[in-house]
Amino acid sequence: MKGKGIPASLVKSHFHPLCHTHIKKGQSPSTILNTLNTLVCQDRYFQRYPIATTIATLNVSEKTFTYSNAGLEYGLLIRNGKIQTLRAGGLIIGGLDDSEYDEETIDLLPGDSILLFTDGIYDQE
Repeated sequence: MKGKGIPASLVKSHFHPLCHTHIKKGQSPSTILNTLNTLVCQDRYFQRYPIATTIATLNVSEKTFTYSNAGLEYGLLIRNGKIQTLRAGGLIIGGLDDSEYDEETIDLLPGDSILLFTDGIYDQE
């Protein structure tokens, strides 16, 4: 939230526990984003600061990666030297109250790499 001021930092501090509450319930990434979008759109506290995020789970025993993106740059799967764009998700959280988020589960293979982006990277000096 660097450079966004105190109001944006307060939004982040309010959003963070909401997010973790639903993650701890074991819900899927798309279910979490759909729920968070509904809550954010109903809360005037967030109206000026929509939120971009990606929710993902890595199941090591099943070798799967499940994700849903909300307004960040698309992630990448690098497999056998080829790059695949990870496009599942939807709009930024709080953008529209009827936004829907989809998700994708990837069966991981030995040597796969997943690259995810955050807008925080751009804020670093």
